[in-house]
Amino acid sequence: MEILRDRLSEQVDQLQANIGREGQNSVESFESSQAYSAFLTGAMAQREKLRGSIADLGLEISAAKDDLADAYRELKSYEIAQAARDDVSGRFRQGDAVGLIGDQVVAWGGTGSTLAAMIERVGEDR
Repeated sequence: MEILRDRLSEQVDQLQANIGREGQNSVESFESSQAYSAFLTGAMAQREKLRGSIADLGLEISAAKDDLADAYRELKSYEIAQAARDDVSGRFRQGDAVGLIGDQVVAWGGTGSTLAAMIERVGEDR
């Protein structure tokens, strides 16, 4: 979306340059000035449409970034780590994989089984 927004901005710049060139050419004759008037009307309408599209894309980009940040925050609440010490309740030992949601331990054991349990929990939480 950002690439598209940049391309649209380039089109606005090119259109603005064309308006300037055509304006300079229009002073050569009466016929040229009449043609320039029609060109200018269309070019200005096109420029406004491009600017509207750029503004709309800006809103979409902002919303997409917000959605991505929300998804990342949600993802970060699910974590698998290696236990640094034995659990006082005896659930896991130092070096075991430990699955966390936030700061709550919800799975433990081998890496594969802990990962499978965490994937299952993510599915349940949705």
